[in-house]
Amino acid sequence: PQLDIAMTRAGSLMGIAASFTVAPAGTDLTISVFKNGVPLNALTILTVAAGATLGRSATFAKDLYTFVAGDRLGVALTTGAGWTATTSDLAVTLEVED
Repeated sequence: PQLDIAMTRAGSLMGIAASFTVAPAGTDLTISVFKNGVPLNALTILTVAAGATLGRSATFAKDLYTFVAGDRLGVALTTGAGWTATTSDLAVTLEVED
C-alpha cells in the first residue's frame, strides 16, 4: 500500500532522489509521485534503468508541481515481471520548497 504524508504548508516539489543498496536488475524501476492519490506528470516522475548506479535523482522547476497545506504526497514503485534485484533496499526522498 502507498503511504502518503500530509503537507504542513503550501509549496512545490523541487526534486526526487532514489538510493539503492543493490543496483536495479532485470527490468527498470519506475517511481511515481502522487498528490492526494492522483499521479503527477502522467504517472512516471523518475525511471531507474536496470543495471544503473546505486542512485538517481531529478529536479523540477519551482511551481511545476504545487501543493497546499493538507495535501498528501506519496510515492509508488513499479517494476516489470523480470525484476531480479529482490534483495535491494530502496530509499526515496522528496525535496519540497515553500
